[in-house]
Amino acid sequence: MWRKVCMAVCLVSAVWGGVEAAPVDPQVVFVAHDVTPDGVRARAQPFRAYVDVSMQSAPDSASQLRIRPLWVQGRGSSARGSLALDHRDEGDRAAIDILERGFTLTLPRNDGGTVLQPADLAGWERRSGPSDARFLALFRVQALGLRPVALPATPRLGQRLTHLERGGDFASLDTHMRVRALTPEIVLLDVEFEGDGLSGHGRQAVRRQDGRPLETRLYLTSSDGQGTPETHRLYLVDMATEPVLDLEHAISQPQGVFNVTAERLAAPPFSARSDDPALFATDPIEAGTLAAWMQPDDGGDLDMALAFDMLAHSDGGRPHIALHADGRPAASTPRVGFLHVRDVQLLDAQGQPLPGANPTVTQPNFPVFNGMRLEETRVSFPFRLPLTVSTSTLQPLSRIRLTADIRVYRWDRAEPVPYRSQSTHTADTLIEWTSPYRATLRQTAPAAGQTQGTWTTVVPIDAAGREIASSQLFVGRASDAASDWRTLDAMPLLQLDPERAVDRTEIATHALMAGLRLLHYRWRAERRALTIDDISMQPSGSDPDAGAD
Repeated sequence: MWRKVCMAVCLVSAVWGGVEAAPVDPQVVFVAHDVTPDGVRARAQPFRAYVDVSMQSAPDSASQLRIRPLWVQGRGSSARGSLALDHRDEGDRAAIDILERGFTLTLPRNDGGTVLQPADLAGWERRSGPSDARFLALFRVQALGLRPVALPATPRLGQRLTHLERGGDFASLDTHMRVRALTPEIVLLDVEFEGDGLSGHGRQAVRRQDGRPLETRLYLTSSDGQGTPETHRLYLVDMATEPVLDLEHAISQPQGVFNVTAERLAAPPFSARSDDPALFATDPIEAGTLAAWMQPDDGGDLDMALAFDMLAHSDGGRPHIALHADGRPAASTPRVGFLHVRDVQLLDAQGQPLPGANPTVTQPNFPVFNGMRLEETRVSFPFRLPLTVSTSTLQPLSRIRLTADIRVYRWDRAEPVPYRSQSTHTADTLIEWTSPYRATLRQTAPAAGQTQGTWTTVVPIDAAGREIASSQLFVGRASDAASDWRTLDAMPLLQLDPERAVDRTEIATHALMAGLRLLHYRWRAERRALTIDDISMQPSGSDPDAGAD
């Protein structure tokens, strides 16, 4: 049984510490783990998971976490994800039961080591035999991504912290941390590990009030002295922080993909002036109108027809859901709907929820755009069903109801800003004037949970206030996951790092800039209920009211 799901089980370790066993809000944590055996031709084995983590009481006054996998995906001949588990197979049913019960991680109140084990240890041993060393090794490495952090009452910039661990899941492990940045809510740490058969480094953001990890990036090497040494690249993030990084490629880009942004910034007209007129253009959007991708704040529906269908699983598991979005024929320019999913219900033909199929929202940020096709096999799918859901459970499915906040926009104003000056309309923007031909507009990124704000675009102008042609490049907060992780200094910054709290627009012109015209738009989050129908029952394109309530 466990040979089938070995890689699935190894992804379900997530832990925080340095906290009392008081009730805390549960976490949905995304885990990305690439394992590469040492060797010239070795290829990384990528594994991805969402896990639910909650605090519970434990014997002997210890704290204990319950870690329950919601979705697991692995690649390779020996890796099967949770969607591939077949309820008709006795071994797979046993595996589903173990995964559904979850795992516990006991956090001692002294310098003893943590202990991770299945919640149903007797069932584990009865069904699988002695625990495989490979399982335990990967569990331990993943647990390092969210280890306990006991913070001082008043952390200081540059302060060094050390934790010595003896026993438990590690025979010996020393963890050295340095406070690299502070915000009122978060402590940013540089971390180094040194232990028996394990070493490495990384970055971690933890919640200031209790030390709970919010985002972690680690580069580790391990060896048990017998097998082949391995390199581990780990990325873990609490989904409540609303990460903007493309989680599909949280660790590395697909082969052959290069960093387009870095390439463009390293070339004219951004790196140096250019006389090539083909590099510059005027803004096609007139002041006072919304950009094509903006959903207007007019109470109207999405210019999309939403649907789902059920796809047979090639590996024997239950059928999985695919979501579709297509622009309505009446929409000349279909827009993008930036949804923040709050709740999901699977309904039968009578509008009643399907028993035993209560979804968990795992990826709240859900952009809906023309031509979208998103399957449950993708990391970016917005919700996960219980592992116990079978083919028969889903047979009555007739529609999916999403409750979500959608970002809607309205025009605010145009603001001319003279050269070397700053906006007086909003404190969320900062202009860096590099030269009369180069400038950078920085905007404070919305905080997680923010429900309204301002979005600003920019047009360079001459002394008469007329627009001049420019080349512009938007640089978002998503870090460069493909950069070098092998040294701490070169490792990408976390998204929660204060240095990444801004979005920026790079501007280059051939003619002299006398200033910038800032185009301000107001946005707000509007609560919507969206109905997604079975694609086989989708109304014809002539129905203008299909797809939203």
